Amino acid sequence: MNSSFHLTLKRFVTIFLFVFCASKGLAQTKNQGGYISPADQELTIKQVTVAPFTDNLSGIYANPLTTDVRDQLTQDPRWALKDFPARAVKSEKLDEERGEVQKILKETKSDALITGRVLKGPAGISLRMTLFAGPSGLPLLVEEANEPQRFEIERIKEIEKETLKKIRDRLPYKGLVLSRRAQEVTINLGKNEGLHEGNDVTAIQILKINRHPKLNLMISTEKEILGKIHLTKVDDELSFGQVTFEKEQGLVVPGMKIVPPEGISYPESKINDPSFGDKPVAWLPEPAPQYGRLQVLAGLGQYAQNVNLATSGTITGSNSLTPNLGVMAEGWFTREWWLAFQLRQST
Repeated sequence: MNSSFHLTLKRFVTIFLFVFCASKGLAQTKNQGGYISPADQELTIKQVTVAPFTDNLSGIYANPLTTDVRDQLTQDPRWALKDFPARAVKSEKLDEERGEVQKILKETKSDALITGRVLKGPAGISLRMTLFAGPSGLPLLVEEANEPQRFEIERIKEIEKETLKKIRDRLPYKGLVLSRRAQEVTINLGKNEGLHEGNDVTAIQILKINRHPKLNLMISTEKEILGKIHLTKVDDELSFGQVTFEKEQGLVVPGMKIVPPEGISYPESKINDPSFGDKPVAWLPEPAPQYGRLQVLAGLGQYAQNVNLATSGTITGSNSLTPNLGVMAEGWFTREWWLAFQLRQST
């Protein structure tokens, strides 16, 4: 009986420890930010790989630009550079090959992929850079730049740096929370991003990515503010602060996205009474198009034409005032299938 008692006691202790550890693990999970939306995870970029740039000049611009972009990312404290696969990849076709992008991201263990293409033509040099991010393999952001006069490599490198910065600035956040202890937090933004001691930054979560119905590029995002951080010490690339507000206790955790103190200022309104007329109505935003778009254009022009006929001689027609009418319509069925119609007529 003594042996049976010890066995029962041992089982009870084992079950108690299991339940205690499980409940503690659940509590820790809840304290570590809770739910993270798929859109927020898709836009979390820490590791980046760069595909070899291409051009129509046998690599004269592509090779040095590829090296320069990789050097910049090597020195970037927020993005870690991952080596691109050694196998041959036609980077100029990655816009149409989602499966290849997904394969590259998985193979390199990267969160994002950067591609670039340089073209030299009669109008000068054009540079197009694309950022792919997320498990979907879709292009997220595209930036284009042109140089009509100066063709030296150093000038094109300057344009490439400006283009890469524009891509970074278009992301809906600037940095991440690196660590938290009690109310003290560390973020990977500093003086180089314009922060100063005493600034308040916002901790957010991305709820939804709004994409172009045909190109799939990100056009906007929907965010939720989860907390506020007051900065007490700011270095070049790091800042330290105190959490002054959060929707739930322990909600601001490492990995949460940070937005610096930016905003839009408007001039003071000169309208004393915001209501117009006897029956004012609420001001509502115009609904976004859901199924397609329709455009109607009208204008005036001049018309003149001469026709030489073998039997009747020359026929001349002209009009100094010619009406023009243009109609363009698009129907969006899915992200991959759409129908376009265009008609232009002069009378």
